[in-house]
Amino acid sequence: MADHQNELVPSPKPSDQVPTNNSNRYGFIFPPASRTNATYTSDALYNSDHKGIRLSINANNVGVGGTLIVSVECQDPVSSNWVPVTGGTTSVGTPFNAVQTITLTIYPGNKVAAGDATTSTEVSNFVDAVCRVKVVVGVNAVTFSVGGVLLL
Repeated sequence: MADHQNELVPSPKPSDQVPTNNSNRYGFIFPPASRTNATYTSDALYNSDHKGIRLSINANNVGVGGTLIVSVECQDPVSSNWVPVTGGTTSVGTPFNAVQTITLTIYPGNKVAAGDATTSTEVSNFVDAVCRVKVVVGVNAVTFSVGGVLLL
C-alpha cells in the first residue's frame, strides 16, 4: 500500500507572480510581492488524490483602502470553464483590510465557518482534479503571499 500524506501544493509558477528567490518552491502559489489592483489567477493546480486544500494568506502591507479577496475555482472537465468552489472564497462583504494571516480551508466534513476580514474560512466541500487560486486586489496595492497544502 502506498504511503499517503498531506502535500505542499506543487509550484504552479503563476504568470502573474513577481519572481523571488522562493518562486519555485513547493507550497508557494503566489510568493510575497506587492501587487496593484487587478485580478490574479494561478496556473492550474493538478490534484491526483487529495480531497481538500488549505491556503495560507498573508497580507503584510495593505495600502489605504486596499482589499484582498481570495477564492478557489475548479475546472469543468467538459467545457474547461473555471467554476468557483461553493463557499471557497474569503468573505466578499468584508475583505482583508489590515495586516494579517488567515487561512481558507476546503475539506469535506469541515465544520463550516464563514470567515471575514480577520477570521479564517472553513468550508465543507471537495476540490476537483484541476483547480486554481484567484486573488482580487482592490483599490490600492497590497503586499501578499498565498501558500497551499493539499489535504488527504
